[in-house]
Formats: sequence, C-alpha cells, structure tokens
Amino acid sequence: MCNFISVTALIGILLSPPVQAAGLPSSYIEWEKPCPAVQHCWEFRANVWHVEGESEALNRGHAFHFEKGETNRLELTLRPGEEAAELVVELFDPRYQLVDRLLIRSRTPLRRSVDWSAVETGRYHVFVYFRRGGVHAQVSGRLYHG
Repeated sequence: MCNFISVTALIGILLSPPVQAAGLPSSYIEWEKPCPAVQHCWEFRANVWHVEGESEALNRGHAFHFEKGETNRLELTLRPGEEAAELVVELFDPRYQLVDRLLIRSRTPLRRSVDWSAVETGRYHVFVYFRRGGVHAQVSGRLYHG
C-alpha cells in the first residue's frame, strides 16, 4: 500500500504543469502584509495557481478580529486575463463554520467591495481563491478589519 501511494504521488508530480519552468508563479498568494500606515488593514495579491485546501487563507490561516458595526470590508481588484474568471470569497468563524460566501464572475477587470460590517464581533478567517480562470488571472486587495 505504501509503494502504491508513493508511485501515485510521483505520477501526480510528473503530470503537474511545470509552472516555474514556464515563467509562471508557483505559489498562490504571491505576497501579503499589513498595509503601510493604515491600522487594521491587510493587503495581498494572489494568482490563479490554487490547490484546493492549500494556500487560499489570508494571513497564513490566522484569524482577523472584526468589530460589529466597524468598517469590516474586503476591497478587491480582479484581473481575469484572457479568459473568464470565477473568484470565491469566503468568511469563516473560528470553528470554520461558513459565515459568508461570494462568487464573482468576470471576463473584464473589475473592482468589488465586500461589506462585512454587520458580522458579530469576533475572529474570522478570510479565504480568497479562483475557482476558474486563465493562467494570467490575478486578484489583489485590502481587508479592513477591527
């Protein structure tokens, strides 16, 4: 059984697209960091190279603190590239119960703001990932929380 898993994993690696050799990004979240000179703000940029269950949580999976009634929002700029893109935005509580989910579809660049000011005070995990898109699809944004 152990040899079967190893062979299966090796086949998967060999069949994976050589993104680094093609000059394409190899990680999903290209960069993320606190916003300069703005408190309670987190900015990021991500690409289409999403692997289900990996790398789509902002802040490396650490929760963000939200205050009810405060300006909790996610501002996104979607650049789909040559093909139509589908971007998923999800908000989960600390027990990973889904609080909000949004699907954004676009063939052209667009800006979108997601308002979470009505969510209860607490800590939340934010997930942003592409469900579909061309090799050059990209999203950047800022999360305002707290």
